[in-house]
Amino acid sequence: MKYKASLDQTAKMLTGLAFVLVAWAIIKLGLHNHHHVYRFVILAIILFVLFVIYLYSALSYEVNNFDLIIKRKIGDRNIKLTDIQEIKLVTKDDLGWGLRVCGNGGFFGYSGLFYFSKIKWIWLSATQRTNYVLIVTKNGKKRIITPDDTGMVELVNGTIQGMPK
Repeated sequence: MKYKASLDQTAKMLTGLAFVLVAWAIIKLGLHNHHHVYRFVILAIILFVLFVIYLYSALSYEVNNFDLIIKRKIGDRNIKLTDIQEIKLVTKDDLGWGLRVCGNGGFFGYSGLFYFSKIKWIWLSATQRTNYVLIVTKNGKKRIITPDDTGMVELVNGTIQGMPK
């Protein structure tokens, strides 16, 4: 079953702002006839990073009989249902305060490595700041996803319980 992953207003605004700033920088650099190559190199690096973030941002989530799949433009992330120890809804209070260690905080969603005071190190593949679904695998890895429909949790829990141990 496929689950939508809609961007929240903050992510939409930050994504739009990033595009406006990049467009402004391109226009500004194009209007100046200086030969400052470093400006173009910095802009190219920024464009590359934004493009990579876009390619790896969560588009949707899918659950089949064997996997929970985080759908992306490239490099879908598959989590085998047999590897899931726990999947549950959590709130901001369950997470505690957080730090973005190596992640993206709003451009096409929220992704990367984060640290939260109550659950420690975690990977985010989120598109909104609601509907937090915490996935803990048997090897201790944690990930948060944010499907529009949190019925995914019941489906995955039901599927896991029906699997042979």
